[in-house]
Amino acid sequence: MQLPILAADIGIVRILELENTSVVDIIQNDLRSAAILREFGVDYSMPGRRSLGQMCEDQGVDPRDI
Repeated sequence: MQLPILAADIGIVRILELENTSVVDIIQNDLRSAAILREFGVDYSMPGRRSLGQMCEDQGVDPRDI
């Protein structure tokens, strides 16, 4: 028996995926994400291949807020 997938479950998985995704890949996938990162005060000007989670941790931002 397969359990129904809840939107909350999808959201949690998506958050975990984004935390482990490089900021470069996030921005290249959707340029609008750069504005969202700026809104939360995440400096992505020299991200290299660092993940969103790493950048947020370094800058004191909770990636779940983004």
